[in-house]
Amino acid sequence: MLEADCDYDGARQALSSCCSVCPAFATRSQSCLLAGKIDEAEGKPTPTRQFFRAFQAYRAKPRPGGTTLLQDFPDWPTTKAQDSRECRWAVAVMDDILREKKVSHEAAATQAAAFWMETGLTYYLKKPIFAESTFHYLGRERALTAAQDAWRRGLDLSPTSRDVLLCEGLVLARTDPSHPDRARAMFRQVLRDLADRPLKADVLSTLADCYLEAGQFQESLPFYMQSCDAYTLPKIVNHRGLRGLGGW
Repeated sequence: MLEADCDYDGARQALSSCCSVCPAFATRSQSCLLAGKIDEAEGKPTPTRQFFRAFQAYRAKPRPGGTTLLQDFPDWPTTKAQDSRECRWAVAVMDDILREKKVSHEAAATQAAAFWMETGLTYYLKKPIFAESTFHYLGRERALTAAQDAWRRGLDLSPTSRDVLLCEGLVLARTDPSHPDRARAMFRQVLRDLADRPLKADVLSTLADCYLEAGQFQESLPFYMQSCDAYTLPKIVNHRGLRGLGGW
C-alpha cells in the first residue's frame, strides 16, 4: 500500500520492520523485489535495483501469466515482440549479483534458478526444422543439450527444485536411452510426495519407456503398472500405461 501510494520512505521502513521481526523474510525474493522496486522508483543504483530489473526484463516476454504491468515497469517500454537479448541480459545480471553477494543468496539463487529453468524450456520446446521435404533434427538435438545444460545450472543453484529435476529427467530419458537408471535417479526425487496424479502417471510411463527402449522389458512392466495405478479412472483411461502393458 505504501509503495503504491509513492510513500517510498514509509514502504522502506515497513519492509525493514518486517525483516527485523522475521529475519527469514529478508531472504525471500518478494522482499528483495520490493526493495529493488523502491530503489528503481527513487533512481538509486543498488544491487536490489538490478535484481528487480532483471526480474522485469525476463517477465517482459509475451507468455501466459507473465504480462508486465505499466506500474511495475515504469521506465522501460514493454514490446510484444519476444527478445532473447533481454533474457540473456537478465541471466548475466543474476550471475553478477550472485558473484558480488550483495543481495540475499537464497533470493538471488531462487530467481537465477527460475531464469535457467525457463531458458531450458525455451531450448527444449524448439521444433525440428522442415526443409527440402523432410525434418532436420540436428538443431533439435543441439537444443536438447543446451536445455540440459541450462537445467543443470539451475539445479546447482536450487538443488531441491522439483521442476528442474523433472525437466532434466525428461532430457536424460530422450538423450541417453541406454542408461535408464540415470533418468530413474532424477525421477525418484520428483516422485517423492508428488500429489499430482496425472503428472505422476506420466513420469512413471516415461521411465517405463526408457527401460523398454533399453531392452529391459521385465524392468519396464512394474512402472507401467504403477502408472496405471496412479491415474486410471472409470471414464479416464491411462492409455499410455495400458499400451505399455499390451492392453491398448
